[in-house]
Amino acid sequence: GHVHLHVGDLNRAAAFFSEALGFDRTVWGYPGALFMGAGGYHHHLGTNLWAGPQAAPPSYDEAQLVEWTIDVPTRASLEAAVDSLEERDYEVAWEETAEFGLTAMARDPWGTAVRLRAAVTADQAKTGARSEPSKEAVTRASRTDASSADNNGADGPSAK
Repeated sequence: GHVHLHVGDLNRAAAFFSEALGFDRTVWGYPGALFMGAGGYHHHLGTNLWAGPQAAPPSYDEAQLVEWTIDVPTRASLEAAVDSLEERDYEVAWEETAEFGLTAMARDPWGTAVRLRAAVTADQAKTGARSEPSKEAVTRASRTDASSADNNGADGPSAK
């Protein structure tokens, strides 16, 4: 499957999804759209200007995509994606979930939440087992939690 997103600027979309998250640009000559994929697939993600260039994010009371999830192959891939986002000054919040362990949440330039998680194998899903995060990721998560407490209770990730 794949996701298509209305964005306000293709260059900003490319900076976030391709340069920071690592999606390969597969089609960038299509009028008003940029298509990206991983692992040689033609596109897992399409971004487009079809709602109009410089389209503003929807207001709170309008229909919208609130959150979507990107499964990366390994815990190391998750940590590399977070490092890449942080190196480019995107904010990332770590969250521990019972179902998927340590996940990371970022927001694209239009405010849509993008959750990153290490893929869970079929055996892990059946047994509830999961891979443990590295000590470095736990340390970063602890630092993030501590700095969040200084943000006067800033909103956490939105529910699906």
